[in-house]
Amino acid sequence: MKTPKINAKSQFLSLLFFIVATTACDVVDPDKDFVTLNVAITDKEIFVLANQTAVINLQGRVETNSSVSLSVSPSFSTQGAITDLGNGFVQYHPPFGTVNGSDTFLFSVSSNNAVVKQDSITIYIRETYNAPSGFYPADDYVYDFSGGTVEVDILSNDFLNSGDYTVSVYKPDATFPPYSGTASISNNKLVYQSSGTYNGSDKVLYQITSTANPAQTAFAVLFITAQQVCQLELMDDEFIYPADSTTTEFPLPIFDNDSLCSAINYSQVKIIMQPAQGQVQDSFNGYYYSVSDSIVSPGFADSLRYEVCVDAVCKQAKAVIRIE
Repeated sequence: MKTPKINAKSQFLSLLFFIVATTACDVVDPDKDFVTLNVAITDKEIFVLANQTAVINLQGRVETNSSVSLSVSPSFSTQGAITDLGNGFVQYHPPFGTVNGSDTFLFSVSSNNAVVKQDSITIYIRETYNAPSGFYPADDYVYDFSGGTVEVDILSNDFLNSGDYTVSVYKPDATFPPYSGTASISNNKLVYQSSGTYNGSDKVLYQITSTANPAQTAFAVLFITAQQVCQLELMDDEFIYPADSTTTEFPLPIFDNDSLCSAINYSQVKIIMQPAQGQVQDSFNGYYYSVSDSIVSPGFADSLRYEVCVDAVCKQAKAVIRIE
């Protein structure tokens, strides 16, 4: 059997993902009630480590005896990104470069398609040296897995500084992953065995629980894929356009020659050096560059520098715009 390549991301890698410190959350805005229903959102804190993702258990933050659905969305001040993992769990992708700061997102509780309660939730971002005592597991990845059995040392990249703990696969019912195999814990390592329904991707949610305080838990995800390990590569670009007095907006498909390793909406992209004479706007596969028609003539040149971060790796490239 082909040996799968395992890539467990270290919490000390620079710039991308953060992991949950505790299973609690901080409600910074007063609850906003939309429908009369007995629902409460716990008022506790979320701490995450810099350079790791954060798996957040939303179900664990809601107290209700009714059937509700949960959703999250960016607030006006959200800087990171949020991915829905299903079953009340989300993965938070914080802004790059933030090592001691905070971020917020909106958390909504609904019943019968009507919003019952909505709050702003704050996440506090810390480095290991000033993070509160807690469990900070990091997501793990298995690449090039075509099927069979694989054992992953899921704790090798985790930061656990809150006493003794137990590790378990979190699958309370059949709606939780894994969907195409079985998972178990052996000597604190996660063993995944695919089934006949494995089609190239699966995931396993695992939980770390304090022995002294079972209410203290943290979660992380093992992602399993048949895809090969991909190296993030960015290439410099030069866009040359003919002089045209009626054209002042130019497409910049900067990603066409880049290897991004994932869909661009799951990466984080930002302009780190703005053009000196024009402006840039987002487009599907890059940016549009616009400039005043009074300065567009043969010999005109401008440039920008952009950064892409995927799986804790960030790289930069330059794009030059010329009019000839």
